[in-house]
Amino acid sequence: MNDPPDNITHYCPRTDRTAYLHNNDQFIPVYGNGKLMEEQSLDTYPSDAPIIFNWQNEELLEAFFVELDKLGSGMINHISEIHPSDDDPTLLRLFMNDGIEVETTIENFASYMAPYPTVARQISEPSDGILHMKMSPYFEAFNPEEYAGRFMKSTLIRVMVG
Repeated sequence: MNDPPDNITHYCPRTDRTAYLHNNDQFIPVYGNGKLMEEQSLDTYPSDAPIIFNWQNEELLEAFFVELDKLGSGMINHISEIHPSDDDPTLLRLFMNDGIEVETTIENFASYMAPYPTVARQISEPSDGILHMKMSPYFEAFNPEEYAGRFMKSTLIRVMVG
């Protein structure tokens, strides 16, 4: 008779909800494995994960889900909204829960965003500008006259719970 093993390792793939995809006034949950759960769609703004808006390219979306899953829930909780650029779909605009606007790319998204908490603390207070989170992060402040109408600021700031 065989003795039972001392340790049992059970592999359970991560399937936490990592984001919502906004589509036709619905918010479709996206899980860590990149699976969209259309049957769980919401018609009200969710507050437990970032919302991805205006995404057109399915291939880039799949690549982004891989990067987003690498980031981990601790950092994902800092993100309120994710918008691809109209001019370059590999360029992303993020609205963070602390009021900072971020620009980054799909490629290397997880590694570029990992130092965000440290970099964001160096900005004394959120101001009109963009924090570029790429190879060498930097903050670009806008002249108030230039900023007016340049980008539509998000009115949704997700409240952190617990």
